[in-house]
Amino acid sequence: MKIEIITGADNNPVAEFFSSSSTPETDAFIASQNHSPTTHQLRNFARIFEMQRDEAREERDKLKQLLAADSENVDAYLGVCIERDEARSAADGLAEQAERLRKERDEAREKYDLEATEHMLAINKLCNERDEALNKMSDALQEVDLRTLDFERMKEERDDALSQIYQAECRAERFCQERDEARKTLGLA
Repeated sequence: MKIEIITGADNNPVAEFFSSSSTPETDAFIASQNHSPTTHQLRNFARIFEMQRDEAREERDKLKQLLAADSENVDAYLGVCIERDEARSAADGLAEQAERLRKERDEAREKYDLEATEHMLAINKLCNERDEALNKMSDALQEVDLRTLDFERMKEERDDALSQIYQAECRAERFCQERDEARKTLGLA
């Protein structure tokens, strides 16, 4: 706003503006004073300064309202920042917990891999022992089969021997009968 120094009060539109404007403090002061031309100039200056003061107060009040609104926005922003920081902190905690769980998982995998390896070694050992036992059983069965074959052969040989003995006994019996008949015939008996 331009400040003009008013030299005359009668034909000046600014002076008319000031005279129609509401400047109650200045008007009250001037009403108590005399009405000389110097007083007229002082009144105009005082009115200008009073209007500038009122405008500045209005501007200040507007700025206060804006600041209050901005303050609410800043408070909301600060609240969001605090929530963001809390979320980051919680996320960091979750990240730490996830890392700890990842380490526990890896340790468990290693442990169970070792246990699985030990378990597989035990199973392999048992399988080897089973295979050895099966081989021994197979060998024993082959020996039993061989003995069974030997037994069968010996049984056949026995049966042949018994048959030969029977035949020999039959022949001996027949010879004894022939001898007895020959003795009878010869009269020796």
